[in-house]
Amino acid sequence: YNVLFDKYVVIIGVNEQTASIVRQSLKREGVKYVLIQTRKDVEKARLELELKMDDILEDQIVFYAGERTSSEDLEKLHLEKAIEVYILGEDINYENEKDHDAFNANCLEHISNYLKDYKQIHKEWNRRLRVHVDFEYQSTFTAFKATHLYQKLDRDIEFVPFNVHEIWAKKVLVDNFAVIHSGKAGEFKVQRYKPIDTYFDQIKNQ
Repeated sequence: YNVLFDKYVVIIGVNEQTASIVRQSLKREGVKYVLIQTRKDVEKARLELELKMDDILEDQIVFYAGERTSSEDLEKLHLEKAIEVYILGEDINYENEKDHDAFNANCLEHISNYLKDYKQIHKEWNRRLRVHVDFEYQSTFTAFKATHLYQKLDRDIEFVPFNVHEIWAKKVLVDNFAVIHSGKAGEFKVQRYKPIDTYFDQIKNQ
């Protein structure tokens, strides 16, 4: 992929969000491939993804075994070709993942350094790469904002922090719906959530 591929989205880590991001990315105009880096067993990770996506396009997904805290492994992703990057990390309960947020922040720092070095050599490459970073805990992100790395991110990176719990809360409390699998191959449906005041009324009446 480092020679022939371009116009791809990079996902670093395999967890409960990966399948959704793969599906959304491949529907986007201009995205040819999704490149997934994981420290899990690659064959098991691919099978895990296939079980969640019955409409998966295998020739558009490339797996790469590597550590997100290794600058050498990240260099092999050729991020200068990426449209955008998602730093997810592995499942929070996966082995040695207790420092999930610290690993993700460290990964972001490696990417920032890589892009800085790449720009110094390739003067013609002059854009900011959008990097989405999953933080499990709000407290971690608050602490991260005080670091030197956070202050200099805008130079090479469009930094987009997010939290999966916050996303689900927004779906339930604000958007009030989710798109879910219908049970038939390739078919999806909209599931509406009950307004939050409905739940409060039920609690009052109990």
